[in-house]
Amino acid sequence: MNNKTLPASKTKVHFMGVGGSGMAGISFLASKMGYEVTGCDLEKSTAYSDKFFHGHSPDHLKDIDLLVVTPAVYFQKVKDPELILGENRKIVITWQEFLGKYLQKGKKVICITGTHGKSTTTAMAGKLLTDAGLDPSVIVGANVPEWGGNARFGEGEYFIAEADEFNNNFLHYYPDIIILNNIEFDHPDFFKNEEEVQESFRKFIGNLRGEKILITEKDNPGKKFNLKVLGEHNQKNANMVYVLGKKLGIDQKIIIRSLESFTGIGRRMELITQKGHIKVFDDYAHHPTAIKTTIEGLRKEFPD
Repeated sequence: MNNKTLPASKTKVHFMGVGGSGMAGISFLASKMGYEVTGCDLEKSTAYSDKFFHGHSPDHLKDIDLLVVTPAVYFQKVKDPELILGENRKIVITWQEFLGKYLQKGKKVICITGTHGKSTTTAMAGKLLTDAGLDPSVIVGANVPEWGGNARFGEGEYFIAEADEFNNNFLHYYPDIIILNNIEFDHPDFFKNEEEVQESFRKFIGNLRGEKILITEKDNPGKKFNLKVLGEHNQKNANMVYVLGKKLGIDQKIIIRSLESFTGIGRRMELITQKGHIKVFDDYAHHPTAIKTTIEGLRKEFPD
């Protein structure tokens, strides 16, 4: 597609696969920012608007300026006719490209990245800036109960985004601030080895602009917070956000109060049900390190 950025009020955007977690949040933010949004998905339960259609069809692209897709469509064995038409018209863009090129335009961008803890840290950061009255827009890779989804629209100058390294997706973002939690080998279906992972992160750090603030584990002040979420890994996440708050000049009392009232996000040690002394948690951890850390947190909290 061409390199011109179209004005929001005159741009018609169609989201193919709008029910996906990333796509749902991005389409919500696009609508709030003035884009004329339609969408479609194969799952009926995701067609929650009269402008969202069940199933895919080239007919959806009539008068559409941009076709936003998830990178997953490129891994399908057979291309959908809707995607083929979009490619022929040169209007296809991934949601990560759309986020970086359109939704983050003119904003001070804060990206949270790393192998582990991205979603929780992003939600913590979004809550902190909200509590500090900065009214940020936020996109997270998990459900945040207080927002009723994985995105928050705000009219402030900051845009906070979870930045995922898979498929080098985060290279579409040009942040002013990066929180880099950690780096381990992950996504072996995309990266051949650890060096490729590290090179991807190096390139992303090279995208820093403006003040070019990079927050890493070496900046961790080692504070102990009275958190509502379990585990030492969440203490580390909170410390990263604490440093962010200090960098932004937020009052320390507001930072601590915000972090210590954070109640978590969906599928990250989420308490699903409880019967007597039995508690059932849902956790998305799938990397060996994440599984180990989650189990350690549970054993510390429930030693018996």
